[in-house]
Amino acid sequence: MDYAARYAELAVRVGCNLEQGQKLVVFGEPEHAPLIRAVAEAGWRAGAGDVDCFYVDEHVRRLHALHAAEEMLDRTPPWLATARRGAEGAALVLTFGDADPELFADVDPSRAARAEPTEAKEIARD
Repeated sequence: MDYAARYAELAVRVGCNLEQGQKLVVFGEPEHAPLIRAVAEAGWRAGAGDVDCFYVDEHVRRLHALHAAEEMLDRTPPWLATARRGAEGAALVLTFGDADPELFADVDPSRAARAEPTEAKEIARD
């Protein structure tokens, strides 16, 4: 078993404590696809009732921070709100990390901070 598979097993069995038949939802960046796939497989092997994976592209978020109107900066796309609501009661694994640490270097820090889907964060927090 390779490192990603072992890490995925740890995330599923210990980190989110997936229960037999429970839905598993995995969020991450496209750069983390191999790990996300390993988490999905670990979920199925652990008895998940269903597994959904959602990719969030930080490069698109950067473009949003650079170009969106002020009133659109913290908007939550409808698909993301639906995905987060669909995760209620599910075990959740997030694989976010700095795939490109300099990605937002040329973006106004206040715009970069606001270019987050506020409703999605509130749904996840609840």
